[in-house]
Amino acid sequence: MTWKTILSRSTASVAVLTLAICSHLSVVVTGKPHKLLKLQLYKQQQPSTELSYRLARQQARAQRRALKEADIVDVAFALSESSLGVGYGTHYAEIYLGIPAQRASVIVDTGSHLTALPCSACNGCGQHTDPLFDVSKSTTAKYLACHDFDSCRSCEQDHCYMSQSYTEGSMWVAVMVDELVWVGGLSSLSGEMDRVLKTFGFRVPVGCQIKETGLFITQKENGIMGLGRHHSTVMSYMLKAGRVTHDVFTLCFAGDGGELVFGGVDYSHHTSTVTYTPLVEDNSASYTIHISDILVNGVSIGIDDKTINSGRGVIVDSGTTDTFFAAKGHRRFMKAFRHAAGGLDYTEQRMKLSDDELEALPIISILLSGMKGDGSDDVQLDLPASKYLTLADDGGSYSSNVHFSERSGGVLGAGIMIGLNVIFDTENKRVGFADSRCGKNHRNTSRVSLDTTNQLTSETTAPIASAATGQLSALIPSSSNSLAVESNTTATVPDDPVESINITTSSSAGGITRQASSNIDAFIADVILISLVGIALGVMVWMKWRMRAWSRIPSSAPPADIESMLSINEIKTFTIGSNGEDDDDE
Repeated sequence: MTWKTILSRSTASVAVLTLAICSHLSVVVTGKPHKLLKLQLYKQQQPSTELSYRLARQQARAQRRALKEADIVDVAFALSESSLGVGYGTHYAEIYLGIPAQRASVIVDTGSHLTALPCSACNGCGQHTDPLFDVSKSTTAKYLACHDFDSCRSCEQDHCYMSQSYTEGSMWVAVMVDELVWVGGLSSLSGEMDRVLKTFGFRVPVGCQIKETGLFITQKENGIMGLGRHHSTVMSYMLKAGRVTHDVFTLCFAGDGGELVFGGVDYSHHTSTVTYTPLVEDNSASYTIHISDILVNGVSIGIDDKTINSGRGVIVDSGTTDTFFAAKGHRRFMKAFRHAAGGLDYTEQRMKLSDDELEALPIISILLSGMKGDGSDDVQLDLPASKYLTLADDGGSYSSNVHFSERSGGVLGAGIMIGLNVIFDTENKRVGFADSRCGKNHRNTSRVSLDTTNQLTSETTAPIASAATGQLSALIPSSSNSLAVESNTTATVPDDPVESINITTSSSAGGITRQASSNIDAFIADVILISLVGIALGVMVWMKWRMRAWSRIPSSAPPADIESMLSINEIKTFTIGSNGEDDDDE
């Protein structure tokens, strides 16, 4: 009985140890900060020692701010982050529409303001990443009447119709539908998206395309999401719904994807401080900026700023791949480039270049006016050959991405945004630029998570996943001339909000993330293995001692001696008392 007790205690100890380890594991996983998708950029330089020190100080300020604001839980979320994919020279986001949810990919376009995608009634629409949107399957869709949408162009059978044409010749016609929308990808089962839309979605007028032409037929993406300066954009409706509190969004572009952030700035992947240029047209629907000069290898090409910014001015347009300037500067640019490139001509045709010739090409710099307006804080965007030339399909020639072909004004296209985080800060009438790392190999691990679960009540309706789970994520702020979200906690929506919804329905579910699942499985396997080994060792020890106890009884001893030995042994053992505890039987 003694060794049975010991074995029982050993087994119980192993079980208790396993339970304690698993409980600790649950705490560790719950406390893990939300992930951020980071996508690889083109050529980047390591930050200097001085810059690293400045960024470290900024991160410390962010941590102090997060600690100070940890008790704020009843606010709209400051940031909504989602990943971007790459199409044919464009970047796109994923959106989900209606219940049951239907997915569509949309080009991120700062040069327009409407969101539109082909619907099942569209004739001649192309093949895209996702099926055509079917209004009849949505329980939340509502056709907009003409009086419901102030931008309505025409009205048929009390339905509002819109059309949009683009500079390259594409166009579409659509009937407007008011629909529940969520912006951002989801890796869980599509059926889970219904709960995401019910919890975090917001209503947006969406163009249900019944006709499309040009690139809209051949493009990879289903549709387009306009993010211009207009009250009909997704950004505007997020503000109206209280999903974000600041009229600012950022685009971080990489060669194989990127990141879109609504409501604030994610400074965690910046490798430089943010520099801003002012928006020069208050009433413009575009992001119009002022270019003060264009340089080749640091030398001005000699075009005056009035020529560069003539007409409607120069706009920042993520929906246009290439960059365009006024044709009046063509001859001067060609001359400056030829001189800097050692006699090599810049041409609109395909250029055959060796690796050495490509490496020796000059840098084209675009100088933007700073916020002060006196030239002391101008923004300089440097374009190496990798940004103004694109490798052709044949693998041996290059096409130009910068053109001097416009009658007036110009466009800064998506090509020059590669490797940058571009901040569209309508709230403060400015556009910011920062060298950034948002590539696949540069995932963010520096977020600060603060647990405020006890401050939430069962009646709290948090509009974001991180608030619903009681976790607040502080972002690294920029220097003094950047957007500072001082009055609100900078909570962040994770890439997969379904997990956060599941967490709110069970107090014991924890904050387990998919990234930790493989580690959890391995850890649990180790715990089970250790437990089995411990039990096996305990059994072996018990069997050994059991056999040893029997061997001590001499075969020639008389029965009386045996009874005497057994009585002595019983005096020295412990027995279980009536109260369930060990008592000395003396």
